[in-house]
Amino acid sequence: MNLCRSKTLLLLAVVTNLAFAKPASAQQGAAGPAHEWGYSGDRGPANWGETFESCGLGKQQSPIDIESPDKTKLTKITFSYQPSPLHVINNGHTVQVNYAPGSAIELDGKTYELQQFHFHHMSETAIGGKRQPMEAHLVHKDKDGNLLVVAVLLKKGHANSAVNTVWKDLPVEEGSAYSPPATTVEAFKLIPSKHDYYT
Repeated sequence: MNLCRSKTLLLLAVVTNLAFAKPASAQQGAAGPAHEWGYSGDRGPANWGETFESCGLGKQQSPIDIESPDKTKLTKITFSYQPSPLHVINNGHTVQVNYAPGSAIELDGKTYELQQFHFHHMSETAIGGKRQPMEAHLVHKDKDGNLLVVAVLLKKGHANSAVNTVWKDLPVEEGSAYSPPATTVEAFKLIPSKHDYYT
């Protein structure tokens, strides 16, 4: 999946407080191979349309800055997440957790099954120009293959068991994966208790 998204993005409005250590692979200045895209310079967001055609076409894709949202009543999101065996991947851009079947959200009468979640450091989404230290993207897919991403902004604060579970079993090498025996992760623990959101 490339970074530019033309799929639906839901951003939960409440910023969750989390304590997290920056993984070695995400620290600034960490060595690694050059990628086709990045967050700054010649490979930054301003130039993504040159490398990925769809990035130049979209109007509501990541990264975004929610500057002056319209207040309106939005449809409730129903979360039905179950614990999943931990399968964590270091893909070179991010830390990704592939999720076992059986967890989903419902929105506007449609069911979207949770496929995976991953993290971005710094957040791709800003509210009023302010970015948070990290953002979690929970990627869902409906039966027709349409994707829906729930984005949760994360800031430093109290420890979060879902983040801690992933962080303690991070694969160090790019392109590697790890599935520790008898370890589960609960994606619902990434979701704020209040389910207000931007769209």
